[in-house]
Amino acid sequence: MVTDVTKINETKSAMLQRIPNAKLEDDSAGALIYQLPPSSTPYIADLVKWLDLNPQGLIKAWGISQTTLEEVFLKLIRDANPGGYGYVNSGRQDGAIITGNALQNSSEGLRQRSNGYPKNPDAPIEMMPIKN
Repeated sequence: MVTDVTKINETKSAMLQRIPNAKLEDDSAGALIYQLPPSSTPYIADLVKWLDLNPQGLIKAWGISQTTLEEVFLKLIRDANPGGYGYVNSGRQDGAIITGNALQNSSEGLRQRSNGYPKNPDAPIEMMPIKN
């Protein structure tokens, strides 16, 4: 939903009065994005009616959509790797974390072979056995 930036707190409060378990996903310059859990289904009809009537004049625009499969996968990826894409867990007993391009993990006998940053960031990482 989109609201005037001067009315953000009032709009958030009004939203939570209608759906108390709504989770605010994003708040950017008056654009509020909420995630509504399945338990909020009985309240959605009243929410839509309130958004349409807009009795307090809080809402400039609004929309509603189901979560896409792509959004589900992106959330799974983010949850599985909270450190971001530059984070590599070495699997070492001391809990050390190795980041960057020079990954060496002798416990698994693998080494990343790279000449600087990859030209194609989507290309698979080339792994090869460490020679002793």
